[in-house]
Amino acid sequence: HILQLYHFTILLNILFFPNKITGAVITKSYFNVSNYPPQLDDLPNLMINQGDLLSIYPNASDQNNDNLTFYYSSPLNSSGQWQTQTGDSGIYYITVTVSDGYLNSSKNFTLLVNPYCSNLSINLTSNNITANLSWNNLSGADFYNLYYSENLCELNNLNITNYSSSIYKIQNLTSYSWEDLNSTQNKTRYYRISANMFGFENLCSDIMIKHTYDLLATSSGSNDNLRKNWISLPTVSSYDAESFISKVPNDYGIRIKKLERTNASNYNFLVHNKAGPNNFTMNVSVGYEVEVSNNLNYTIVGKALANALTYNLLGLSTGSNDNYRKNWIGTRSCTLNNSDAETFIVGVPNDYGIRVKKLERPTNTTYSYLVHNKLGPNNFTMNLGYGYEAEVSDNQNYTYN
Repeated sequence: HILQLYHFTILLNILFFPNKITGAVITKSYFNVSNYPPQLDDLPNLMINQGDLLSIYPNASDQNNDNLTFYYSSPLNSSGQWQTQTGDSGIYYITVTVSDGYLNSSKNFTLLVNPYCSNLSINLTSNNITANLSWNNLSGADFYNLYYSENLCELNNLNITNYSSSIYKIQNLTSYSWEDLNSTQNKTRYYRISANMFGFENLCSDIMIKHTYDLLATSSGSNDNLRKNWISLPTVSSYDAESFISKVPNDYGIRIKKLERTNASNYNFLVHNKAGPNNFTMNVSVGYEVEVSNNLNYTIVGKALANALTYNLLGLSTGSNDNYRKNWIGTRSCTLNNSDAETFIVGVPNDYGIRVKKLERPTNTTYSYLVHNKLGPNNFTMNLGYGYEAEVSDNQNYTYN
């Protein structure tokens, strides 16, 4: 600290007399006050992505309770902010200074600005089974790590310094692609990459999925129920009925059907035969009925859905025709709640949920429908990639977490 000197001149006991003024004058009176420098808290090193807005809020204290002013080195502005732009990736060494007007204290921290890291893509190799992932080279990246798992929730919330044994890591990749030769070991597999640069690991936001359907059918017979499979899309990537059914291997795809509900008082089944009319867009929250002519495994790939699904459920509280209460739905694999029929139907707001139904196909020569009424028996797990039929007694927007 320093000692600041203050000088006062004080005039006391002034008396007025003719032609003179008398009094006592005290001059050159000094006293000392200690001024201590402000104390600035330590600043952590930061890592942000290119395009982010950086705002820092340093903490400081002053023993003399002086007013404090903060100063920031470039590229931060006078408010401690910086809006990063394309091309700003790199390492920055930043100094923050606090001053009480006489004394200063400074602290330094390191800022790493990562480039955009959301460029992961996935496709199938020529065998339509093996997943092949690729990404663009990120400027400044030394190498890449790839993480994969059957568990979307854990991969979505991945902590790169402490993750569970359900997540596998392929590290030190210097090329910009990786082929998963073992993707057939799991029905569903999720993938995520990180870019390593300047000694930091930057986890990219995109998560990709490989999902395989087990479609069942008999190649002969007039009972089309033995060719039906209830499915839903496990990816937010774009599909329509024709692109989906035409890619079924071995030319086994026949048709795909959806339940159309424009309002609670109508319903219609829209059927698209392969290479025929009535093509339609497929959505991730909707269930569909797919017919095939023989047993097969059918793999699709795309961007995974990690967010909650919102359903626009339609239903009528009166009438004997239960088709006016039916909705064909899909589900996602990362839910906060249990993914079972009871949890789903009980969660429908306003007590509008009635029941959930699924098509069971244990073999290609059998089929049955399993119905779970709310609070009743026959509860079952709702799995990614399967379609279900949900009945409600009134219209309801339902976000399922």
